[in-house]
Amino acid sequence: MDDQAKSREELLEELKGLRARVSPPERDEGKVAQPQPPAWVARIPEKTAESLFVLDLDWRFVYLNDQAVRDTRQTADDLLSRSLWEKFPALVGTPLEGHYRRAMAEQTPVHFEMRGLLCSRWLEVHAFPALEGLVVYTRDASDRRRLEDQLRQVQKMEAVGQLAGGVAHDFNNMLTVIEGYAHLLLEQLEPAGPADGMAREILKAAVRAADLTKQLLAFGRKTMTAPRFLDLNAIITDAEHLLRRVVGEDVEVIVDLGTGPRPLHADPDQLHQLLMNLTLNARDAMPRGGRLTLRTRDAQWDVDSAAEAPGVRPVSYISLEVADTGCGMTEDVRSRIFEPFFTTKASGKGIGLGLAVVYGIVTQAGGHITVRSAPGQGCTFQIYLPRAEEVRGPEAPVNGVGAVADGPSGGETVLLVEDEDGVRAIARRVLERQGYVVLEAPDGEDALEVARCHARRIDLLVTDLVMPVLGGSELAKRLTPLWPRMKVLFMSGYTDDTVVRIGIRQDELNFLEKPFTPSALAQKVRNILDH
Repeated sequence: MDDQAKSREELLEELKGLRARVSPPERDEGKVAQPQPPAWVARIPEKTAESLFVLDLDWRFVYLNDQAVRDTRQTADDLLSRSLWEKFPALVGTPLEGHYRRAMAEQTPVHFEMRGLLCSRWLEVHAFPALEGLVVYTRDASDRRRLEDQLRQVQKMEAVGQLAGGVAHDFNNMLTVIEGYAHLLLEQLEPAGPADGMAREILKAAVRAADLTKQLLAFGRKTMTAPRFLDLNAIITDAEHLLRRVVGEDVEVIVDLGTGPRPLHADPDQLHQLLMNLTLNARDAMPRGGRLTLRTRDAQWDVDSAAEAPGVRPVSYISLEVADTGCGMTEDVRSRIFEPFFTTKASGKGIGLGLAVVYGIVTQAGGHITVRSAPGQGCTFQIYLPRAEEVRGPEAPVNGVGAVADGPSGGETVLLVEDEDGVRAIARRVLERQGYVVLEAPDGEDALEVARCHARRIDLLVTDLVMPVLGGSELAKRLTPLWPRMKVLFMSGYTDDTVVRIGIRQDELNFLEKPFTPSALAQKVRNILDH
């Protein structure tokens, strides 16, 4: 019999004689005679983070370790030989009582979790029945519950991000068609006429819708970014004047930038958007004025700290703190603020995408964001972005696209590949109007066949980046041996994880973001062919 089994047998033997060893309560000058604990109790470490106590068949305490005494906020003298229900009447009628009584009546161990009735922590409770009583062991489960909640929140945001990205992708295809034909229609209508005004309203609505999809894609981390080596302190300094104008004169703005550069490898436009969205959120939380603080510091996450935050790596970070003295928020609101379209503002005052975009920008940059807030105590956003090794000068684009040529027309041959019929149709119309010979295909496989059957040279491949079966990147690789001098223009409303993994970035390719206008397509094609 191993040591663990021996201890169990010894425990049962000790508990069998427990009632005989415990003297009835004797009261003498207000003191209670204390029972002698079982012999096995001496082997229990007193200095542990776990709580352990023993009850007899009459629910009286016969043993408590130091942690159990601290958890009950009593003294051992106050508890030993006293009934659990007498000392803690608040437990009567609770699920805890039901669990304990079931364990005793059915002689079956029970395991459950609960928020402590005598403390604010979550407890993991194990109750083991014995012949003469009940042994109860509890462990603090607060940290584990917190990590599980964080993980569920991350998983929920990932799922919502996937949905938002998919919706925005399809919507961008439709907006490309709407915007494209609206522009072509305006070219044929009489200026200032009634039809001209209606066409312009269509175009304005399409542009607003395109802005909305960009925000959705930023949340879903499916935007094409152009990261650069930059200094976060310089970005904040450049934006400071505008941010002060946004919050108004009744809000004091404090900018506390740590000494030295704060080097990042990030998209500067996204960082400006992040600062603007957080500033607007702070302004709305301080309608009667207040104080907004922007602070940068270096931060280091060690292995243990990173393990407590899903998605965080133990590397050097730059910390950006954005704090306000506004109305604050409840825990329920705080847990949902990064969800798209969740807002506490009145109808018509906001659509709930500002903080969702912030979340997307931070996570796409490989960072982490936390929020501290309470009603009436303001709000603090703590953002951690991976520190770059060095700050370099502005990076020149490597795709060679320069200024717009004087005339966007030409006579070259273009292979157009797009799986959305409407987008392919508007793109073909624009390119043929500019004088190009256009070959088209609805997918990558058909495009390969069209290219093989075409006798003349193909000067430019214009292809959607994300398509089923054969994507634009793989298609370009297969066509290059056939036409080594062929240039490529990728189109997309978003990029998925596959595109990111193969290393495609906006600053490494000729890229046209959907939705695009006819003039943007014509100018982009001409620029690429001329270089």
